[in-house]
Amino acid sequence: MSKQNVYDNEVFFEGYQKIRENKVNANILFEKPALFSLLPELKDLKILDLGCGYGENCKEFVKRGAAKVTGIDLSKKMLRIARLENSAPNIDFLNIPIEDISCLDEKYDLIVSSLALHYVQDFDSVCKNVHNLLNEKGLFVFSQENPLNTCFTKGDRRARAKRYMQTSQIIRLTAKGAQSGLWMK
Repeated sequence: MSKQNVYDNEVFFEGYQKIRENKVNANILFEKPALFSLLPELKDLKILDLGCGYGENCKEFVKRGAAKVTGIDLSKKMLRIARLENSAPNIDFLNIPIEDISCLDEKYDLIVSSLALHYVQDFDSVCKNVHNLLNEKGLFVFSQENPLNTCFTKGDRRARAKRYMQTSQIIRLTAKGAQSGLWMK
């Protein structure tokens, strides 16, 4: 089965870039702060970013002390921007679909995915692969796109973003089991 990759479609990508240029968007206002609030101390961690896009989170992980970051994305266009704008000596950007992370032969302290897993058809397989890539005390933290965020075409974007945050899912998976509404590995 082919992997979903709308971001390498020129027309779609141009539209996406215009959305990203707007600094008043749900990603910047709500999703990123919420996602980062769930992360542990990043000092000296080895991190895998699933669906890293432009690589902004990878660069932020390094800024917050990560020892090594690997960002993967299926889109060559996204990775081109990531390499141009967010490279660092301890960041590797790889052109790998999320579904194929089993090809990686490293263990990670933290695996993060920001608004990318809704593109994956077999979520269970991805979670199994993540489990295999995490070290014993590793964490999996991801955010999930909520359809309510993308179904409106008119109106106040800030109001839509507020509704988005009230209904979106941000999940933290660790090595021990479920607790306080968070998934635990």
